[in-house]
Amino acid sequence: MRYLFIVLLTAVSKLAVAQDVVNLCSNNPARAWWDVQQYDLSLRFDVDNASVQGKCIITAKVVQTGIDSLQIDLASPLIIDSILIFGKAVSNTKQEDAYFLKADFAKLSIDTTFDVTVYYHG
Repeated sequence: MRYLFIVLLTAVSKLAVAQDVVNLCSNNPARAWWDVQQYDLSLRFDVDNASVQGKCIITAKVVQTGIDSLQIDLASPLIIDSILIFGKAVSNTKQEDAYFLKADFAKLSIDTTFDVTVYYHG
């Protein structure tokens, strides 16, 4: 009986984590106000060390009044080194593979385009 309880507890906890990941991947307030127009990727591969360094410039357009955060995703084992918006470094918080960037996005007018530059490695 104890073994069955542990198995059930493990299964329930994995389902809860899976649901959190689904919620992060779906449209939410940190994604809904902007629309990607273009990705500009630069990659440098190090075959000997099986690693990559990258830079991604996301050009986006404001499609509705923004909030104070913007969500981007980067799957493990890739790691974000820095993020620039409006040419300035921005802070972020990480939840699973989602990164929430903080800036005063509400000041942006609808149809305004802006760039998010992400430097990463892994």
